[in-house]
Amino acid sequence: MSSQLGTKDTLALLNQIKDLVQDFAAREEKLNLEFRTRTAAEEKAFEAASVEHSTRHAETLAQSETAFTHAIARHEARFQTRKNWISHSHMESRRRALDAIRDQEDKRKYKVQEGTLSAEKRREADLASAAAALEDVNARLVQSEASLAQLGRAVRYAFSGYGQITRMLSQPITVQVEATPDENKLLNQAHDLQAGIQRQLENFNGRGLAKVFRFFPLGLSIIILVVGGVLLSPLVENFGGGVPWREIGIGAVALGVVLMICRIVGSAQAKPIASTIATDLARIQNLHAAAADRAHAHHQREQDRIKSEFEGTREELNLNWRQAVKQSIQSLDLKPRKIDEQAQRVSQRNEAVYRAKRLALEKAQPATLERLRREGEEQAKRLAEVHAIKREKLVHDREAKLAALAAEWQSLAEPILARIEAANAAASTLFPEWEMESWKQWTSPAQFRSAAKFGNLEVELSQLAGQMPKDQRLAFPSGKFALPLLLTYPADGSILIETSGPGSAQAMAAINNIIFRLLSITPPGKLSFTIFDPVGLGQNFAGLMHLADYEESHINSRIWTQSTQLEEKLAELNAHMEKVIQMYLRNDYATIADYNAQAGTIAEKYHFLVIADFPVNFSDTAMRRLINIASNGARCGVYTLIHWDKRQPLPQGFVADELRKNALGLVGSERGFDFQSGRLPGTRLTLDTPPSPEFATHFLHEVGERGRNSNRVEVPFSQVAPPEAEIWTEQTAEELRVPIGRSGATKLQYLEIGKGTRQHALIAGKTGSGKSTLFHVMITNLALWCSP
Repeated sequence: MSSQLGTKDTLALLNQIKDLVQDFAAREEKLNLEFRTRTAAEEKAFEAASVEHSTRHAETLAQSETAFTHAIARHEARFQTRKNWISHSHMESRRRALDAIRDQEDKRKYKVQEGTLSAEKRREADLASAAAALEDVNARLVQSEASLAQLGRAVRYAFSGYGQITRMLSQPITVQVEATPDENKLLNQAHDLQAGIQRQLENFNGRGLAKVFRFFPLGLSIIILVVGGVLLSPLVENFGGGVPWREIGIGAVALGVVLMICRIVGSAQAKPIASTIATDLARIQNLHAAAADRAHAHHQREQDRIKSEFEGTREELNLNWRQAVKQSIQSLDLKPRKIDEQAQRVSQRNEAVYRAKRLALEKAQPATLERLRREGEEQAKRLAEVHAIKREKLVHDREAKLAALAAEWQSLAEPILARIEAANAAASTLFPEWEMESWKQWTSPAQFRSAAKFGNLEVELSQLAGQMPKDQRLAFPSGKFALPLLLTYPADGSILIETSGPGSAQAMAAINNIIFRLLSITPPGKLSFTIFDPVGLGQNFAGLMHLADYEESHINSRIWTQSTQLEEKLAELNAHMEKVIQMYLRNDYATIADYNAQAGTIAEKYHFLVIADFPVNFSDTAMRRLINIASNGARCGVYTLIHWDKRQPLPQGFVADELRKNALGLVGSERGFDFQSGRLPGTRLTLDTPPSPEFATHFLHEVGERGRNSNRVEVPFSQVAPPEAEIWTEQTAEELRVPIGRSGATKLQYLEIGKGTRQHALIAGKTGSGKSTLFHVMITNLALWCSP
């Protein structure tokens, strides 16, 4: 972006500054308002919280006092209730105790009576049980003795064939009996022995010899032998003396021997069995006798025990009764006294608890009140701390937002400040004050600088914006500053200064200053002024005539004053505009500046139409031509510097806006000059003055000297000579055609003869105009483009 600001850009920049300052002031005010609102809300909330806390604290203290009073009252009521209960319980306990003693006495009396009756019943039952047990033993004994008698008969019968064994069985045998006190066990042993004897007897009876000799005892056997011999005697007689007594005797003896042997064997077998059975029979008899003795002894002991237990029980019951009576007498004296003592202790403890609790309540109440006061103070302190934290946060938030706003301000304001500084620096460099010292090193620029300073715009920022941010971080380095006012080219290079009497001289001075500034920023010979001064007759621009001493084209020969002259010069400018549009610009370039950037050494001049005291001497024709120049001249490099004296009447049908809309408009008044669009608040426009006459003369001579022969345009031969690859590429058989110069920004100017009616050329010019140089270019370039 160029550092040179046009006046429109300057005004836009001021509006941007104004909008920026107003926006940030409003945003800052919004932040401050929000901060004040939130702070006020916080203060209000804190005040309300403080009032609520104070009220709640007072209520808490009052509630504590009330609670204390109620607690004392409840404690007093509880004490009285308990005291009454203790008294009632005391009397009730005495009554229950006496009733309990009497009931206990009755129960013990009943128990003694019941125990005595039970003891008697138990005695009778035990005696009957003992008698039954003795009777049962006797019955078993009788039965066992009967069984024993029957068993004895069986044994004697079984061994009846053996007399020795029979005698052994009849002899008494002493046998030891086990010393057991239980008669039933003795009877059981006797029963077991009887069973054993029965088994042995059955075993013995199963033997053959036993059965035989059971029926043939020894005496019976001898008798049978004798009787047999007797019975056999009659039979001997039948044999006739031939009886074999010897054989019979031997047979009898042998039979007797055999019988004896068999008896001896049978007796040997029966004797051990008989001995065992005899022992067992004796033991059974002893067991029976022992069982009978023990049964009678046991029966007697049981009777003694039953009687002893009955007497002991009755004595114990009588003792218990006597003790119960004694205890009842003691309890009737001791129990009520204990109850009285217990009631007294409970009453005393109740009194002590009451006094201790009341003392504790009375002692705790001041501490409670102190604690509540301390808690209230701590709560108030916490409220204050929270309030301080919230205020600090509000301040911090505001500062953070302001910091963000300041950062945004810096990001937006710094480029603007940079543009202001760059514009002032560029203006100071390009347009120094008109002092000789500042211009000693001045040289004509090689290129048109595209700007001309005509004044300054002083700005009072606070008035411009109407409101300013209060924070220093949102402030411009200075509340006052100035911006250079420039005419910029190619778009905004015309100016229209309107006056109504006062200010005309200032307007002329400002236009003269613009002319001098244009001369200082334009290469020599690239400016042409057409000046019309009908009222002053050239006096307003008389100093510029020094340029005519060097080159008349600088000021179009002279300063014009007459209406016809003005119409003629305006027609020339219109013709020039037509030429530029049709020959140079066409549809290739938007403005003359674009064309000149390409044209280089053959760049077109910038033309300035300078008019004083408009509309004096302006005819309708001149007015139309002026409007045309004002409307289309900027594109063609033709600009207007017009002073409009509004005291002069306008031609019929002239529309002032047609002139105003194509130039920067300034309006003069008693208080100075303002823009046609109006004065921005807080701004003051000051127009630059031209250099002093002495400096102006010196400067114009410097410009004129440097612009001497500036109308002479020299094009380097290399621009028309062929490139090396195109040497001798053209032919002259049909036409002689050779480039001899430049035509426009990018085209060449050709000499073309020898075709049609173009057979001759006339070259005319005064001495030094370049005729010989042209011939040299023609010959040399033909030799380069065309082959021999």
